[in-house]
Amino acid sequence: AVEGIFRTTVGGRYLEANPALARMYGYDSPAALIHALGDLNRQLYVQPGRREAFIRQIQEDGYITDFESEIFRGDGTRIWISEYARTVRDHKLEPLYFEGSVIDITSRRRAEAALRAREERFRHIIETMNLVPWDGKLEGRLFTYVGPQAEKFLGFSTEEWLQEGFWQAHTHPDDRDWVRIAQEEALAKSNRFEVEYRMIHADGREMWVRDMMTAGTGPASRTDSLTGYMLDVTHRRSTEMALEKSRYFLDQLVGAFPVIVYLYDVALLRCVYVSGQAHRILGYSGRALSRMDPLFLVALSHPDEVDGFQEHHERLMSARRHEPIEREIRLRAKDGEWVWFRTREAVFVGAVSGESKQIIGVATDITARHAVWEELVSSEALFRSLVENSTAIPFEYDFQSDRFSYVGPQADALLGYPISRWYQKGFWDSILDPADKSAAMRWLDRRTREKEGKDVQTEGRVRAADGREVWIGQAYRCASVDGGRHRARGFLLDITRRKNHELQLEASRLLLRQHASRVEMAREEERIAVARELHDELGQALTLLSLELARMQTQVSGDAPRPSHEAIATYLSEAKQMIAGMAETLRRILTNLRPPVLDEFGLPDAIEWQAKEFSRRAGLRCDVSVEPCEVSSAAVETAVFRIFQEVLTNIARHARATHVKVSFRCTPDQLVLEVSDNGVGFDVLAAGAKRSFGLLGIRERAAFLGGEVKVVSSRGKGTKITTTMPATQDEPQP
Repeated sequence: AVEGIFRTTVGGRYLEANPALARMYGYDSPAALIHALGDLNRQLYVQPGRREAFIRQIQEDGYITDFESEIFRGDGTRIWISEYARTVRDHKLEPLYFEGSVIDITSRRRAEAALRAREERFRHIIETMNLVPWDGKLEGRLFTYVGPQAEKFLGFSTEEWLQEGFWQAHTHPDDRDWVRIAQEEALAKSNRFEVEYRMIHADGREMWVRDMMTAGTGPASRTDSLTGYMLDVTHRRSTEMALEKSRYFLDQLVGAFPVIVYLYDVALLRCVYVSGQAHRILGYSGRALSRMDPLFLVALSHPDEVDGFQEHHERLMSARRHEPIEREIRLRAKDGEWVWFRTREAVFVGAVSGESKQIIGVATDITARHAVWEELVSSEALFRSLVENSTAIPFEYDFQSDRFSYVGPQADALLGYPISRWYQKGFWDSILDPADKSAAMRWLDRRTREKEGKDVQTEGRVRAADGREVWIGQAYRCASVDGGRHRARGFLLDITRRKNHELQLEASRLLLRQHASRVEMAREEERIAVARELHDELGQALTLLSLELARMQTQVSGDAPRPSHEAIATYLSEAKQMIAGMAETLRRILTNLRPPVLDEFGLPDAIEWQAKEFSRRAGLRCDVSVEPCEVSSAAVETAVFRIFQEVLTNIARHARATHVKVSFRCTPDQLVLEVSDNGVGFDVLAAGAKRSFGLLGIRERAAFLGGEVKVVSSRGKGTKITTTMPATQDEPQP
C-alpha cells in the first residue's frame, strides 16, 4: 500500500504499522517506528492535546475521517497528515484498539497556505491603493462589493454603498443620465469602459471621479456584472480647468502686447506658434511666418546679420535652461522696410522625455526708439561699464525698513547670494562677522545719520554664500529722501585681496624677523661649533705637538746625552701622526662646511655620499635612487644639498625611523628630491603654526631660488618631503 496503515492501542501505542507509514514518518522499518513512538500524544503530534481530540471524536462517532494534524517525523521535521480510523471492539463491545490509514497532505497544506498568503497580499494591495475597487451589477448599477477605501473616498460607510440606488443618488444630476447611456453603448461594443464624471461627497462638495470598469459574463452568457476601480481626479480636473483659464488669459494677454511672441521647435526645425501681432508689425500673418523655411528670423534678416545666427544659436543651446539671451536684429517687412527688433529668447524642454527642446522668444519693435538709442549708445555704454562692470557695487540702504532698497547687479557675483536675498530685511546684518557689526552698521547710528552730505568709510568681514570670508569696504553718505526717509547711499567694494595682502605682509614681516633671528643664531652656533672643534681637537693636538718638539729640542741641544737615531725616528713618526690627525680633523670641519664631493663630483654623487654617511652614523637602513645629471647652477646645487642635510638631521632627531628612502631625479626644467621615512610622523599644520625653524629654513631656502617644498605627514604614518627646484637659475646679485 502507498498510504500508511496502522493499529494503535487506546492508550496511544502502535501495535502494527506497514512500511509505507514507517517511510512517511521517517523510520527505516515498522519495528523502528513502533519502538520509537511509545506515547503518540507527546511524541507524534505537534499541537498538544491533538491525540485527545482524536480519541474524543472517534469515541463519539465510532470512526473518524479526514482528521488533519501536523506531526513530527523521526528526523525532527514536520509534515501534515490526514487520518481515517475506526474502533475495533470485542464481543462485549469494549474497545480493543484503533485501526486506520494515513495520507501525507503536506504538499496540499503548503499550497493552501501559499494560496491564502497570496490572497491576503492581493487583498492588502487592492484595499490599500489610493482608489476604490468595486463589484456590481449592470442593472441599476448596484454595488455588491466596495473596498474599505470607499468610506474615506465619499464619506459614506460601505453598508451605504451597497444599498440599492446609492450610485444614482450620489452622482451629479447633470452627469447621471449621459454617463449611464455612454456606459451602455460602450459596453455593447467592448467589455471595458472608462469615464470621468462628478459625484457628491457626504459633506456636500463635488468630486471628479475616474471610473474604470470591466464587464463580466454570467451563467446566461450575457453581460450582467461589472468590476472596476474609482479614482479621485478632482485635483487634476481643477488643475486642467485652471490651466485652460490660464491659456485663455495668456492668449488674450499675448494678443494685447505690442510684441511678436514665437515658439520654435528645434527637433521639427520650424515655428509651432507665432502671435497675431506679427501681421501688424511685419505685414505677414502668424501662419505665414511659422511656415517660412528657414526660421522667419533668418529668412527676413538683414544680410549683415545672417552670419551671426549660427553663433547665436550655439550660445543659446549652451545656455542654462530658461536663461534669457538678448540681441538686436533687423527684419524686412512685407512692404520692404527694415524694422529693428530686440529679441529675448530662452531654451526650455518641451517634451516629458526631456529630448525635445524648444526656443521661446519675444521680439519687440524698437524701430522708433533705435534712432534715439544710437545717440545715447556712448553714454549708455559708459554708464553700464561703470555700474555693471565696476568692482564697486552701488547701493541704497533704507533706515526705516532696515534693508537695502537698491543694490547693483554685481552684488550677485560678489558674494554668491541672489539679488532677491539682498532686499530681504536683516540680510546685511545676518552675514556680517559679529566682531565687525558695529563698524559695518554705522549708518544705523543716530550720530551718523546726522552727518548728511559727509562721506563715511567703514570696512568689515561678511560670509559669502559658499562659506568663505570676504572683506567689504563701505563708502557712503546719509541723506533724507522721499519725504524725510533717511537712507545711506554709496558703494560696496571687495577689499579681500588688499586685506589679505596686508595680513600676508604682516606675517611676512614677522616671519622675516624670526628667520633673521634664526639665521643669526645659526651663524653664531656654527661659529661656536667650529671654534669648539678647533680648540678641542686642533688646539690640543698642536699643544701636544709643541710639547713633544720642545722635549726633543731639549734633548738635542742640551748637555745631556744625545738621543739615538731610533728615538729621533720615533719622535718624528709620532709628530707625523699628530699632523695627519690634525689634517683629518681640518678636513672633517671643512667637509661639514661644504663637502668637497659636491665640487668634485656634483650633486647626485654628493647626495649618494651624504646618504651613506647618514646611514653609517645613524645606524638606519637608507635606500638611495639617484639619476645622474648636470646641475648648471651652483646656487641650486648647494641649496638642494643643504635641504637634504637638514631633512636627514630632522629624521635623526625626531622621526624615530628604521628605514629611509631617498630619490633624486632630473628633468630638463626641474630637480626633484624626495625623502621619506617610516617614523612616527607629525602634524604638519601644528608644526607650521609653531614656526618650526627646521621646516621654515627648508622652505625659505627653496623659495629663495624659486623652488617649492611639499611635506606630507601624519602621526604614526611616517613623513615624505618633496623638494622641487628649477634646473637652471640666474645667480642672485649681491
